[in-house]
Amino acid sequence: MLGQVVLNKEYIMQVQLINLIRNIFFNSSFRKKAELVKVRAFFKDVFTNKVFLKSVLDGLNTPFAYVRSQFIAFITMSIPLIADFLDPPECTECIRHILFTYYKIIK
Repeated sequence: MLGQVVLNKEYIMQVQLINLIRNIFFNSSFRKKAELVKVRAFFKDVFTNKVFLKSVLDGLNTPFAYVRSQFIAFITMSIPLIADFLDPPECTECIRHILFTYYKIIK
């Protein structure tokens, strides 16, 4: 769904969805109460999902600074999750995509 609203340039929905995902990742009891194996598997599935990562990174290409800042904040908050729950090769690949996208934006 995030990919669709990014593609359709629905900026308000982008902010709403990224905030919803942020709350699920960081404010839900799942991370605190679930078994570590389940939490690890969940975040591994999420962050190795090419559609999810592409949608988040495509959200950085908005012309609106506020919307872009929401995606940047989400990515910044997610880096420790990526480092903690992905295996080193997957972590490297994910971070590489993020840094390459940042590079394309600022160049």
